[in-house]
Parts: sequence; structure tokens; C-alpha cells
Amino acid sequence: MYAVKRNNRWTGYYRLGGKRLSAGTYGTQAEAQYHALMAEKNGVDQPSRSVLTLSQWVDQWLPVADIQPITKQGYERVLRKYALPKLGDQQVSQISTRTISKLLDQLKAENVGSATIAQVKASLGSAFKKLVTTGEIASNPTHGLTVKTRHADIQNIVTPAEFKELLSHLQTQGAKLLAQFLITSGCRFGEATEIRVKDFNFTTGEVFIQRRVSDLGSSHEGRFKVIDATKSGYKRSVMLSKALLTEINAYVIAKALSKEDLLFSRSLVCTAGKLEPSRGRTKSERPFAKDGKLFKHGTLYSYTHGGCRCEDCRSAVRKYRQKQKPYHKRDVIDQSSHLPRDVWRTIWNKAIAKSGIGWSPRTHDLRHANATALLKNGVDLHEVKERLGHQSIKTTERYLHRIRHHQSKASEVANDYLE
Repeated sequence: MYAVKRNNRWTGYYRLGGKRLSAGTYGTQAEAQYHALMAEKNGVDQPSRSVLTLSQWVDQWLPVADIQPITKQGYERVLRKYALPKLGDQQVSQISTRTISKLLDQLKAENVGSATIAQVKASLGSAFKKLVTTGEIASNPTHGLTVKTRHADIQNIVTPAEFKELLSHLQTQGAKLLAQFLITSGCRFGEATEIRVKDFNFTTGEVFIQRRVSDLGSSHEGRFKVIDATKSGYKRSVMLSKALLTEINAYVIAKALSKEDLLFSRSLVCTAGKLEPSRGRTKSERPFAKDGKLFKHGTLYSYTHGGCRCEDCRSAVRKYRQKQKPYHKRDVIDQSSHLPRDVWRTIWNKAIAKSGIGWSPRTHDLRHANATALLKNGVDLHEVKERLGHQSIKTTERYLHRIRHHQSKASEVANDYLE
């Protein structure tokens, strides 16, 4: 039985069955030795988890970790790909700051991106934090380590002409309205796709950005997770133009949307594919025959087996699919109707390909375009920060630096010496 000092705290150790075990970490040497003595003498029902290997601890901690689902998904990915193959067999209590530093240096040497390396450090830090909180290790070995990350350059900005061209190639009114909302509000995609009719105040011209939705991917049973906060952690209101508000209000009325309905649900943004009425087709009310079988319009059977695509048959399938969707237990919201990121990405990329604008803007570039346009037209930097929901003014200043760079006349002034 003995105690080891780690920073300003003491970890007590004892032996059981030839193995060295930790009795926990305490504020004084006497406390650590006492608990180690008691553990050695009486045994413990739950030995310190610091004796587990990192792989064992991650398997225990990650499923119950108190972090957002999308964050948990990212942590699991980088831990299993970059950290556990190298450190997974090491005992948690033996992993030091030097151990983590060597791992990060090794990843850098392997040309792993700085943003990924920073996420590896963050995920390990979160895992060790739990053990520090419970006193099972003395300190977090990731503390004091820094990873320099470089923000992606803001290169091309979507011009008004390019945006109009992209807009003309979006197939549905819902898709066009979503793109217009993104570029005029500056919202993030997860914020925009959780906007509901109740979030608008058509009298004051405001939309309240209060929630966001995380898309965990189609492999998850509960694909979408609605979070009652924005990415920055606080809620904000954004003023919209009268023209856009008028269009949104007309859209809400035309689609008969209730206050709880999503404005940019999957069914409203996407083309209905085979369920969408085709040009030139008319509704047929007469039975039809195919392969010796008689089919009646307006039934699932005629759609699936008869191959009919008249409006009656499409309507029957739409109604059937609507009934199959699960409903939120609390407020009867159809959570399955959220717009998946990959579905929107396909819609957006098709519009880019048809537009011929010469480059491929991301959906997030619409947010960049919004920030650049506001600052270029003299809107106060702090107002832009609040409107976009940035946590730090430094993030907003990145757009200002770019505008100053493009507006600078220094290169032209230097030409005076050449004339």
C-alpha cells in the first residue's frame, strides 16, 4: 500500500491478486494511504476504473457520456480510428501528458489534418475528464496541450447573379425558399431545417432561431435529434426582408401548414420523384389492365404492381406513407420529415451542375455570402456577430479582413511608380 503524488493530489495504490490497483485520488497523502489500506484490507465492490485499458474505458464511458449525440458520434469515430489503435491497450492511469503529446505528433507526421488532431485531443480530454471528476485519476493528461488549427480560407463568395442562376435550377418551391432563407438569414443548415411556422412573427418581420436539428445519419434508428439551443448556446432573432416574409407567408397558407409544422421538411423541399405528377398526364378514373390483371386507380396495388402513376395512385401512396411515419410523443410532431443533409446535398449539387457557374459552392457558403454582404454594406460588426450567432467576434472579423483585402487599393497605388 502506498500513495503517489500527481500534481497537487495523491493517488492511493494497493495490491490484490498480484495486481496493482488504484483506490482513487485524494487531496492529501494521508487520505490516499487510508483508502488504499481499506481497499487492500476489505476489498472494494467497484475497483477504480483507472486500472482499465483505454479501450475498455471508452467502451464504458462513451454510451453514457453526457454530450450531444452528433458530438458523441464524432468522438467515437476519431477515437476508434486514431487513438485506440495506438493507445487502446495502455492502462488509463499510465497514460500521461507526454503519451498524448507523442500521439498527436505521430498523427501530424502521418499527415492527419489539424482539425482532426484537435478532435482527437478533445475526445480524449472528455473521456479523462470523467475520471478526474470522480477522483480516479489525479489530472487530465490532455491539459496543457495545444493543437494549432487553421480556419478554412473564405475564397469564392456566391454573387447575386450566381445565386439567381442556382435558384433557377432548384426543382421545387420548397427548395428555392430554403436557399433564399439560408442566404438572407445567414442561418446554419441545422438551424434552418428545424424552423417551424411558429418561429415567425410576420408582424414584426422576425424569425426566432431557437433550436437546431442534428442529422446522425441513416444508420441510426433515431436519425434526427432536435436540440433546444443553437450551436452558440443562446437563442436569437433575425429580421428578414418584407419580400421574403411575404413569400414565406403565402407559402405557409398555400401548403396549409400549422404552427408546429416544419417550414423546410423533406416532403416540401424534395421532389416527390415517382409520386410527383408528370407533365401531360391526366387523372384517370377508369380501371386498367396489365399483364392480364385488372387494376383499380387510387390503390397501393395499382401503384406497386400495376405501375400506374396517375394522380389518384400517387395520392394513395402519399397517404399510406404519411400514416407510417412516427410521431413525437410530446407535441405530435413528425420528426421523420426533417430534411437529411445528404438529400439536400444531392439537390444542391444537381443545381450547381446545371447552372454552369464554374465552381461548387457549399450550402454553408450561403452563410458566408450573407456575412460578406452585410459587412460590405456597412452593417456594424457586432450586429453581424449577433445575427449570425457567432460566439466570438474574431469569427466575424474573418469576413471583414476578406472585404478589406478585396477593397484595398494598395496594389493600384504602387503602379504610380511604374508610369
